Amino acid sequence: MTIIKNILISGAAGQGIDTAAVIFEDALFAAGYHVFSNKDYMSRVRGGNNFVQIRFSENELHSHSDILDLCIALDEEALTINKDLSSSIPFVADKSLEKEHGNHLYSEDFRTMAKDSGSEKAFTSAISGYVWKYFGLDIQILKDTINKNFNEKLADINVKAAQKGFDAGQIKEALSPKQKHDDHIFINGNQALAFGSFMAGCKFYCAYPMTPSTSVMNELAKYAQTYPIIVEQAEDEIAAINMAIGSSFAGVRSMTGTSGGGLSLMVEGIGLSGISETPLVIINAMRPGPATGFATRTAQGDLSFILTASQGEFPRVVLAPKDQADCFRISLRAFELADKYQLPVFILTDQFLADARKNIKEFDPEEYIVSSYLADDLNMDDYTYQRYKLTENGISPRIYPGQYDNQVVLHDSYEHDERGHDTESAYYGTAMMDKRMKKEELVKDDLIEPELLGVPYAGTMILSWGSSYGAVKEAIERLNEGGFSVFGLHFSDLWPLPVKNLKKFCAKSQHLITVEHNYTGQLAKLVKQETGISVTDKVLGYDGRQMSPETIYAKIKEVLS
Repeated sequence: MTIIKNILISGAAGQGIDTAAVIFEDALFAAGYHVFSNKDYMSRVRGGNNFVQIRFSENELHSHSDILDLCIALDEEALTINKDLSSSIPFVADKSLEKEHGNHLYSEDFRTMAKDSGSEKAFTSAISGYVWKYFGLDIQILKDTINKNFNEKLADINVKAAQKGFDAGQIKEALSPKQKHDDHIFINGNQALAFGSFMAGCKFYCAYPMTPSTSVMNELAKYAQTYPIIVEQAEDEIAAINMAIGSSFAGVRSMTGTSGGGLSLMVEGIGLSGISETPLVIINAMRPGPATGFATRTAQGDLSFILTASQGEFPRVVLAPKDQADCFRISLRAFELADKYQLPVFILTDQFLADARKNIKEFDPEEYIVSSYLADDLNMDDYTYQRYKLTENGISPRIYPGQYDNQVVLHDSYEHDERGHDTESAYYGTAMMDKRMKKEELVKDDLIEPELLGVPYAGTMILSWGSSYGAVKEAIERLNEGGFSVFGLHFSDLWPLPVKNLKKFCAKSQHLITVEHNYTGQLAKLVKQETGISVTDKVLGYDGRQMSPETIYAKIKEVLS
């Protein structure tokens, strides 16, 4: 029988939930399990209720789950909020909280164990040791993980606390270590985006901190300590995008990142990238809005906005990674497409994918070739370079200032002639628009069709995009096991919208359902706009939390019934 377990760690901000979760996740990964974890946290430094779900199995995992096997409660509020689980889910909590809860509570004096080990702050390690014993796992694996994550003094304290918790516990479910996945890494979405961007040759990243995009900047800043990449924290998002455009104009692969409110400030800069045909990669880590909305929660509400962000019309590419491995691959593709077609490329991620950790097969840098699309074979007389030369395919030769001693590169926000001089000519107004928009047709050759989930030509087709991939994939599998005839198309390339498979499979399906984390069904609207195909029903979530496989399964089952 396949082992799938799911642990919830719940408590207040400032109690060390994140640290405890990382230790537990890393230890489970070291024990040979596949691990998927996701965070839910409030927009405050102290207090409130935050939680981390840690799901682990012998087999690969693609999503979180609502089906819990154990809850670790670190404070009274965690017990109160999760009290409805008490009838069937065991709880582990400090002895001081025992009076707050009824049955199914395993309590020990974890805080005293931590004090006796050297610091009361180590009480989460004592609980980790206790839970490690609950599952009958080798304590040495947990100790080794603690030693890797703390300096020597703190490691000693936390190892002692973990041992005390382990000694106090009892084996309730005897699990055994599996064969370690030596060719896997354990990573979250923002780490994968940062690493992929670095491997793509990004040399300049500029941003203003905004949850949930900030950790991309933090991760790239680590690389900047050793490798030739500059990471700049700007004074605001307007400065960030303009600095990134400036460095790209100078010939450097550049990127900026933000979330919805910050992207709103970047809108004019997006237009500058568009009209000046300056390559740029923009990460937008979506969260519920408008305005500040839920600052630390997840959503897919920015797709319609991204498709038309900035006034006027110009070509762009919109990509939405489906999981952590896709974050790496898409960040590489984004830079290639931006440089090749000289346009802005958007990467749409969200809080769920940004923070969720999953073990994936490690990346092999040798598999990826970074191309240069700068013109290096120009044979021109002095000062004859035409930055915006009218070409058959719409792509003009691009050089950076100083690349050729005898050439001047002109660049600004006005409509221009072929040299780059400002113009109000109706001829160039038409010619330059035609030139730019040709690239939107050309880029379609590099699009990737949506991924097929399940067996095609079933009675019902599910449309989904971005981070909902894992939950939708699992829900489709459960629906088919339950006797329904369902398959899915999952989009990672959103604009220009690839429509070949969509038209092919829609012709054979009687029922079309979209699954999205927004109120209006923005993918459904885009599909209708580009193909004339209408969805039959919508399964939508917009409460700031990612829908689980169980939720999607239940909602689709209700629709089909």
